[in-house]
Amino acid sequence: MQLNIMYRAGHIDITIDDNEIDIANSSNDGALNPDFIFKRFHKGTQDSQSNGLGLSIVKTILEKYSNLSISYDFIENLQHFTIKKIK
Repeated sequence: MQLNIMYRAGHIDITIDDNEIDIANSSNDGALNPDFIFKRFHKGTQDSQSNGLGLSIVKTILEKYSNLSISYDFIENLQHFTIKKIK
């Protein structure tokens, strides 16, 4: 199943299959630093509307489930966050 959401500044694509969920959002700013994106309070920008906790919380929750993992990739100006079921 695939869902595409358009918004003023870009779009979000969500793809779901049996073993993974991929959430991709468009980006004009390039790739995030994969060494820091899942760390608490790290923000790619100094946006006052962001507290830098979201991805850290997601990773902490997924670490409680040994059969799930999360990864990040930057492909064709899209930031992909993929949650996979580990076999």
